Amino acid sequence: MLNLTHLTKSLAAYGPQYNKKKFAACIIRLKNGDLKAALLLFSKGKVVCTGAKDEIQAAYLSQETVRILSKAGIKAVIRDLKIQNMVVSVTLPWKVNQSRLAEDLSWYCTYDPNIFPGITIRHEELTPITALLFESVSTVSFINLKRRVVWYLRD
Repeated sequence: MLNLTHLTKSLAAYGPQYNKKKFAACIIRLKNGDLKAALLLFSKGKVVCTGAKDEIQAAYLSQETVRILSKAGIKAVIRDLKIQNMVVSVTLPWKVNQSRLAEDLSWYCTYDPNIFPGITIRHEELTPITALLFESVSTVSFINLKRRVVWYLRD
């Protein structure tokens, strides 16, 4: 088990944030060029890296985590690097008519503008990916990607 209070003190140069009453992890924010990431270090030794834009950045963040932990005297080894979730956003070159789309795809969609401003599209049989479509900015966000997937969008 990691002592997150001790870890926070040991890694003070990285500006870690830890308040066990608010969140169960020590958070270290990293910025390197266009990469803005956060490392979530949990007391049981699990590390979650957020902010990577591709698999290469995820691998880099994992190695960077090992390097940072070694500065605190913690020997870390990457045993299982697994991409859990990728979020991809695309701005469409046309307007989305949410009401019509929700009606046409009613068996895949959830849409109630009083609860959430976007259409949630899920088709569990084809893919576990969730798509969120927002009319105001014509943006589609794909959530729960575990690998690269090519989707073709057309109006």
